[in-house]
Amino acid sequence: MAFFAALSEIGGGLLLALGLLTPLASIMIIAAMVAAIITVTGRNGYWITNNGAEYNILIIFVAIAIIIVGPGKYSLDYLLF
Repeated sequence: MAFFAALSEIGGGLLLALGLLTPLASIMIIAAMVAAIITVTGRNGYWITNNGAEYNILIIFVAIAIIIVGPGKYSLDYLLF
């Protein structure tokens, strides 16, 4: 499972940085953050000062916003599709 979580996080991050397949990239990042919350940070509470899930939740909301707004005009998605 750790291999798939790392693959999802690295692959999603690269795709998102390139602006390629942004909905898929965002879903990959959301999956990795949910896995991180379930396995590591969720048991520590919400606040990041206690190694909590606050930052992971923030990343999930940003990924959802990217899905809703869509790729920008400087992305490969905009240029190719």
